[in-house]
Order: sequence, then structure tokens, then C-alpha cells
Amino acid sequence: FIVRQVWVSIAERRRAMMTSTADGTTATWNDSRRILMRVGIDVAILCAVGLFMQIFLAVAEPARRGFFCDDESLRYPFRESTVASWQLWWVIATGIPLAVIFVTERVREEVKTVAEPLQFFRWQVPFWVVEAYKSVGMFGFGATCNHV
Repeated sequence: FIVRQVWVSIAERRRAMMTSTADGTTATWNDSRRILMRVGIDVAILCAVGLFMQIFLAVAEPARRGFFCDDESLRYPFRESTVASWQLWWVIATGIPLAVIFVTERVREEVKTVAEPLQFFRWQVPFWVVEAYKSVGMFGFGATCNHV
């Protein structure tokens, strides 16, 4: 009898935590809270690495190197770059990899089926968004660490 009461009590608590979505599936508030916590931790780590990079750049001095006056490569006149460095960074270093990540994850979604879709509060999150978030997060963390 006591075991049955405990079992019913657990089932009632689970039902109270669950919220019904439009397509009939259920998601618990604990799952959504866990997702928010993971995203928050990801953002905090990325901000910590970025802050470290900014402090490091403000405090550290770059190494100074000399040059030889008779160096052949220095005898040519200086030419301005035809493409600005910020354009190269945004297009080549950031834009192309992010586009490839999103296209790849979208194609992977078409191929792979997930047994249980991810529920975030009352919204069903597509598989490709979850995987793209993971890939873009790793890319962003690596890009941030690369500057240090």
C-alpha cells in the first residue's frame, strides 16, 4: 500500500511538471531549465575566453623583430591591399564556415530521424537547429581561442 502511494505521488508530480505541446507530445520544465542552463554555461565560457583575450591583448606586448636593409622583398614599393582585412575575416573566416555548417546540418536532418524531438518549453526544436548550435558553438569557441 505504501509503495503504491509513493508511486502515485511520483506520477502526480511528473504530470504537474509536464506541459502539453501542440502536437500532443510533452516536455518537462526540468528539461527546458536544463537546456537553458547548458546554453547559459556555453555563453559564459565563450564570454570568459573572450574577456581573457581582450585582457591579454591589452596587457601583453608583441615581440619585436628586426629586418635586414638589403632584403630583396623590402625593395618593392608598398601597395595597398585590394581587399580590407575585415572583409576577408567576415567572408572567408566566418561566413563560409558558418554557411557550410548550416547547410550540412540541414542535409543531415533530412537523412536522420530522431526518435524524440527536443522540446523547449512549448516549442519543438528542429534537429538541425540543435546540431547547428553545437557545431557553431564549437566553431566560435575555437575561433575565440585561436586569437589568444
